[in-house]
Amino acid sequence: MDLDYYRAKISQAEEEERAKFADEFKGIRLANNLSVEEAAARMGVSVDLIERIEAGCVSPNIGTMSKRMGWLSARKMRIG
Repeated sequence: MDLDYYRAKISQAEEEERAKFADEFKGIRLANNLSVEEAAARMGVSVDLIERIEAGCVSPNIGTMSKRMGWLSARKMRIG
């Protein structure tokens, strides 16, 4: 059976929100001259998670992310 069968189905709107968040997240990381590894270390998460967020593969919990994103305090991320 195809693995897509087991993946959670997400709506087109959620897919677009993930892509928007991914683009904004990566843009802010790059604007702060941080590598994926540096961003992961500062946020206390894995490099894999940062890569999946930036690829739009996961939708992180916004509350948790905002608490971990102190290194972005000089820049505001608009979500939604």
